[in-house]
Amino acid sequence: LDEVSWRSPEWVRMNGLTTENVLDYFALSPFYDRTANNQVLKMQQVTGSLIEQLRRMRGIEFVVAVAKEPELWVIRKQNRIGPDETIPLSTYFVANEIIYMAPSVYSVVSSHVLNLTKSLKDSLAT
Repeated sequence: LDEVSWRSPEWVRMNGLTTENVLDYFALSPFYDRTANNQVLKMQQVTGSLIEQLRRMRGIEFVVAVAKEPELWVIRKQNRIGPDETIPLSTYFVANEIIYMAPSVYSVVSSHVLNLTKSLKDSLAT
């Protein structure tokens, strides 16, 4: 999924994109996990602070980690194991209404090591 991007210009045109509704927009994307606690709360039509409700639950959740309105939001998928303890699972970002999955640290380091190895091999050949 880290090579996939998604967007819905119609949804953005109708609703706009704000910190308050970016998770609703994200929920339409292929990155969203419909078994997450966010979806459970949405189906129960729970009122009040979403963050406070999620803190009382255990399991997979999505949170807005960084908001730089109007063009950038960072969304984190995490496993909540306690009120103040989470394990990050993956990171996504919404940039100019397009949703991307951030690459893993492993894939970034692996790519750099591969490029370095190729450059060293090319330089040794010359």
